[in-house]
Amino acid sequence: SHSLRTSGAIGAGLLAMTTVLLQVFILPWAGVVALVVQIVLTLLLPYWYMARQRKGESTFTVGTAGSGSPRLGRLVVAVARRRAVVVPVLAAATVGAAFLALQVPTEFDAKDFFSADTDFVIGLDKLDEHVGDTGGEPADIYIEADLTQPGAVAAIQQFVDELRTVEGLFARDEQGLVRIDGGVHEVLNQVDNSPAALGALAAAGIEITDGDADGVPDTTEQLEAVYEFAREFGVPFDTTRLVLTPDRVRNAIYVGEDGLATRLQLGLTDTRSQENVAAAADALDPSINALQAELRSIDPDAEVQLTGSPVVRMASLDGISNALQRSLPISVVLCLLIAAAFMRSLRYGAVTIVPILMTVAWLYAFMQIFGFAINIVTATIGAVSIGIGIDFAIHYAVRYRQELAAGNDVFEAVERAGAGTGGALVASAFSSIVGFLILALAPMPLFASYGLLTAVMIGMAGGATLLVLPSLLTLVTHADGANEPVEATSASGTPSHLAPTS
Repeated sequence: SHSLRTSGAIGAGLLAMTTVLLQVFILPWAGVVALVVQIVLTLLLPYWYMARQRKGESTFTVGTAGSGSPRLGRLVVAVARRRAVVVPVLAAATVGAAFLALQVPTEFDAKDFFSADTDFVIGLDKLDEHVGDTGGEPADIYIEADLTQPGAVAAIQQFVDELRTVEGLFARDEQGLVRIDGGVHEVLNQVDNSPAALGALAAAGIEITDGDADGVPDTTEQLEAVYEFAREFGVPFDTTRLVLTPDRVRNAIYVGEDGLATRLQLGLTDTRSQENVAAAADALDPSINALQAELRSIDPDAEVQLTGSPVVRMASLDGISNALQRSLPISVVLCLLIAAAFMRSLRYGAVTIVPILMTVAWLYAFMQIFGFAINIVTATIGAVSIGIGIDFAIHYAVRYRQELAAGNDVFEAVERAGAGTGGALVASAFSSIVGFLILALAPMPLFASYGLLTAVMIGMAGGATLLVLPSLLTLVTHADGANEPVEATSASGTPSHLAPTS
């Protein structure tokens, strides 16, 4: 009976949930046992039973199998009969959803990996609250140039002075100036203020001069001597203590086969939101471009680049977002071509794609409304929704056309497809939703949000297939029910071409 089938589907879903919970959270060995029991009860036993029942029975035919879920079939056809209201209302809702979908932010936060009530995340929140303006996440400005040229070093020094007054979300000192650490200028300043360092260089025959008082030694030879001395010995405070260790100097001034490079470090605040990182990068870009142009007038191979963990993360998420924007229309077009070729009808292929587009728009609108963001995991939801949506839609559309070919009129075909294939789609969607809702219980919020969003997406895809697609199919079907021939299975089990009756 219908109630027995429904109870069986619910029982199978609950058994699947129990299996996963046991394997992941409680007793793995008990989960394995539950998995074996599930395979026996839901796969092997039904297969054995159906094999016995099929002995001596005729093969299924299209025209006699519409009664799987009669109430669902009546619901589907009732909605389809009101297509003049349903289609415009849902189309308007989808347009609004698409507007919201375009506003979903791109973020990558520690809270994606750790629960909000963990000590680690609470500590980050406290840091942001109390020292956010003076700390921040480190970002680097990498400068590769001929640092033995006094003009290049002077340009970097001027660049640093300009950065200290730039507006934006940057860590600042007590005077409100942007904090900038490291770099070749820090080494030169410490050497210039260290009598011990200047004395050691003088003892080696190198007299450091600064005729224009810009904080930069006057000659290439002096700069080379300072770099060599500081990288090997550090910058001494006195005979026993160091202001800068050799390792710190090497981190500030790199010497490689391709030349010299230096690195400036500054803090970006509130980097949990990628919009803030992008705004900080935009604020720095004019100065960085100007410095690069000036350095290239001295060294044509000079490079200046903003980098560091927040910038790399922003670039990665931008790449994911751009790939998503490119892949979605490509996937939709390919699904359209495949569906049209499979059903040998462009108009049926086109209406089959509509529920997919609606599902994608609804899903990202849901994310915007409930505070979800696009990250390295949730970015894949759109592609998954296309795969699941086209699966549901093609199943229903093909069954609908088979019912037309069997001689049913448009609304009879909608009802029978809803009762038969629709019931199977509901059962499939229910079992998938249960499985992904289990993932929503994962301790890592990143995976938990993926499980919840996927479950919601499957429900939306199933709803769009059963409540929107039938109305669209009736619109593109000729008034007399004429349709392209479709391949069905005869009672003997051999394929035969059926044409609808007028």
